[in-house]
Amino acid sequence: MPHVIVKLYAGKSERQKEALAQAVTEAVTLHSITGENPFRLASKTSNRGIGQQGSTSPTSSISRLPSTNNSVTTRDERRRALITRRRVLIGGSAAAAIRFHGAEALASEAKEETHMEIDIKRNGSRPSQKGPDDWFTGTVRIDPLFQAPDPARVGAGQVTFEPGARTAWHTHPLGQTLIVTAGQGWVQREGGPVEEIRPGDVVWFPPGLKHWHGASPTTAMTHIAIQESIGGKNVDWMEKVSDDQYRK
Repeated sequence: MPHVIVKLYAGKSERQKEALAQAVTEAVTLHSITGENPFRLASKTSNRGIGQQGSTSPTSSISRLPSTNNSVTTRDERRRALITRRRVLIGGSAAAAIRFHGAEALASEAKEETHMEIDIKRNGSRPSQKGPDDWFTGTVRIDPLFQAPDPARVGAGQVTFEPGARTAWHTHPLGQTLIVTAGQGWVQREGGPVEEIRPGDVVWFPPGLKHWHGASPTTAMTHIAIQESIGGKNVDWMEKVSDDQYRK
């Protein structure tokens, strides 16, 4: 608003224009804080800074606008109002800066926390292992696939059983899933019949269920075994499957 009023009073000296602009600015600022009539305050302030020159003055033009009966503020009051305004502006700027930098820091921290890389286990990077004799009967090859890092707890391996080979009896604390990929195999739960499995079959053993699985007597079998760990453990091995049990 001050620059508009200055333009309306062309012909006045630069000092008069600046005084009027300052008066209007102070009056509007004080009005926003105290509710005083800004035009009356501007009129009183500008009288002191501009003076009377000629029959027409910026002060008289502003005085023609509606006024109220509120008392004119003193110079000290205006000074306090301007100081308050500056403090509000400075405080607001500081608060905005704090909020901006705080949000920026949080965004940076979140970005760091969510920065992750893809982990690719290349074929052939993990050597094949022979199935331990304590846990298997016959010739068994284990190809590790993965063990997910914490907090995940799932792991998997590809197991190939030569004809007649099988696991010992065992259970899994969180269960196990088998995905048959090749050959022909057998599975059995304790107290249940021996069941045949073929490629494409998916077998689920519930947690704690005692069971075994392996190849048929004449055909090798390969499956992917998936299980979860709890307390660092994913299997409890038991006694071996006897030949009589296997052939039932």
